[in-house]
Amino acid sequence: MMKSILFGSASVAALLAAGPALAQTNTSTVDQQGAATVATVTQTGSGNTSDVDQDGTGTGAFNNGDKLRATSTQAGADGYSKIDQTGNRNTATVTQTATADGMRSEIEQSNNRNTATVNQSGLGGGAGTGSFITQSGTRGQAVVIQGAATDGAVSRVTQTGNDQRASVIQTAGAADSTILQSGGAQNASVFQDGSSFSTITQSNRFNEASIRQDGEGNTSDVTQTGVNGAVGDPDNNYTSADPIARVGVEQYGDDNDSDIVQSGDNTMADVLQTGHRNSSTISQQGDFSNAAVIQTGDDNTANVVRQTADGAGNSVPPSSSVAPGDNADAFITQTGNLNEAFVTQDAVPNTATVFQQGESNYSTTNQTGGSAGATATTNQLSSDNFSAITQSAGASALVTQQGGANPLGSRNWDGDALPPSSTGTAYDNNVSLVTQTADGADVVLTQTGTLNRSSVEQNDAASANVVQTGVYNTSVVNQLLGSAGSQANVTQLGGDGGTDYARNASRVIQSGAGAIANVDQEGNNLSGTYAPSNTSLLTQAGAGVEADIDQFGDENVSDVDQSGAGAYAQVDQVGLRHTAVVEPVADASSRVFQGWSSDGTVTSPVAGSADNLATVQQLSGAINSRSDVFQGGTFNTALTVQDAANSLSVVRQNGFDNYSKVDQQSGDNLTARVTQYADDNESLVTQSGANNTATVSQYSNGNDSFVTQSGSGNTATVTQGTP
Repeated sequence: MMKSILFGSASVAALLAAGPALAQTNTSTVDQQGAATVATVTQTGSGNTSDVDQDGTGTGAFNNGDKLRATSTQAGADGYSKIDQTGNRNTATVTQTATADGMRSEIEQSNNRNTATVNQSGLGGGAGTGSFITQSGTRGQAVVIQGAATDGAVSRVTQTGNDQRASVIQTAGAADSTILQSGGAQNASVFQDGSSFSTITQSNRFNEASIRQDGEGNTSDVTQTGVNGAVGDPDNNYTSADPIARVGVEQYGDDNDSDIVQSGDNTMADVLQTGHRNSSTISQQGDFSNAAVIQTGDDNTANVVRQTADGAGNSVPPSSSVAPGDNADAFITQTGNLNEAFVTQDAVPNTATVFQQGESNYSTTNQTGGSAGATATTNQLSSDNFSAITQSAGASALVTQQGGANPLGSRNWDGDALPPSSTGTAYDNNVSLVTQTADGADVVLTQTGTLNRSSVEQNDAASANVVQTGVYNTSVVNQLLGSAGSQANVTQLGGDGGTDYARNASRVIQSGAGAIANVDQEGNNLSGTYAPSNTSLLTQAGAGVEADIDQFGDENVSDVDQSGAGAYAQVDQVGLRHTAVVEPVADASSRVFQGWSSDGTVTSPVAGSADNLATVQQLSGAINSRSDVFQGGTFNTALTVQDAANSLSVVRQNGFDNYSKVDQQSGDNLTARVTQYADDNESLVTQSGANNTATVSQYSNGNDSFVTQSGSGNTATVTQGTP
């Protein structure tokens, strides 16, 4: 059976001449009204159906302001094509060839200047197969090309509004593309080679999206609402794929997933996925948001949770004034496998950059409301590293973690305990936790090696710089609320380019304006692989306090606790197993040098120095007092207690097993100097009252000196042995 029904007013003869329908059971129905309308239907095979309905009122056209044209060509069995056009200057062309079993194409156009072209090759995939295009409005154009062997390919384009364009090219496999555009000058382009899925929804004006998918099972979803949402920049060459430079989402491989949601004005998003099972999610709202995700490898996850940038910290009202320089930018690059990165940003300007190279790295960046000027950069260049950054109010953090693979297994840490205990979260490699809630706070952290741990929490205008090289270094910096102007620099090293087991531990707590702390520690791995190394504990409270700790050696301990304005403490330990405890309560200063020899003019390190102990207590009465301790040699002990104002205590000990105690109990301008340059000497100096002076020098072995002064104007000088 063959059936052809033609209804027309101007071009029926042309249709009869150009539209043979010869195969069995073919059906073609054409209904035309208006001037200069043309419909051409060619069907070969059985079961094809073509229905063309055109209504183009008005005067005739062509040459080439043509009013409605429709062309449908079908070859193969069970093809179906329906074209319905209303308005003027519409053109629809459908070609279904190459044994187009089950193929289906429906085009519906209304108003003027709409153009739809569908070219399908291969078998349909069952119910609902083919291409469906619906256009309403002016200047809309949709082109769908589904290449050879694209059995089951489905493309749906729905456009409503003005000046819209769409291009879909699907080559090979059961690809699926859905484009829905509403209002404004929307533009979308999709190229799929394989059984992938793409959905683009654009609403209102000036949104653009270009998608390219090569592989199987890839999924891309773009939703844009507002003005000037950009995911790529289609070139308007509708019959070919966009150049790579103009593509917004690129997927090469299998089972990759990209999900982009943009709401507001002037938002940009770009995604490049190469590999398998990578996942990228970008959600932006507000004006001047920009996000880019690059993933190379397998099973990587990138998530830009929220970006809000309109100058007011939110997107309400949309008409609020904005500055183009106030952007929220998020850039995530992942190279390797199983990496995870999460970025959440609010307010402007914000810039988060995450670069991860290796395996199983984890990074999270949360820059909250009021983060004007905040910048967070994370670089993780090995495997199993962990980075978490939380910032608010103008903070800036830069974290770089680099080292090799960790062959030692995971270690637990709660982010605070020193040395790290078995409680807390198990981390497989370097871990950095940064929390900043203050104006002007800044953190720079570099960890090279494995299993280094750092936690920085800052308030007010604090700054922290932590560099750790080696294995098992741990740094905790906590600069509390009210620590305006605080600064902490911690450098912990290990030998052999970061592969030695340094295992240094440092804690810095500062509260009060103007506090400064510098800690340098280097472990030499002298006592075995898992031996503890240097430990520095520093607590400062009060304005203007300052501490400088340098430990170069192994298993040294420094404990400094300062309270009071203008205090100063310096600890320098070279050698093994030295311990320095400094507790200035008053506005006093203290210096401890262990592993060093001093003659009052020249200070030099002492080879083999070990196991010295220095303890300094400066009590509330020791205003403007100072204590200096120099100990070289081994097993020397120096104890200093000051509770007298404007007093001075200087202890120098070299040799073996010397003991010195200076107790300045009360008074003013007390001075005690103890020098012991031999072995097994003991010196006790106790002073109270005003203007006491005691000088003890012991230059031979086994001497004892006991000096007690009470009253004013006293002077005692003790010399035992030959200088």
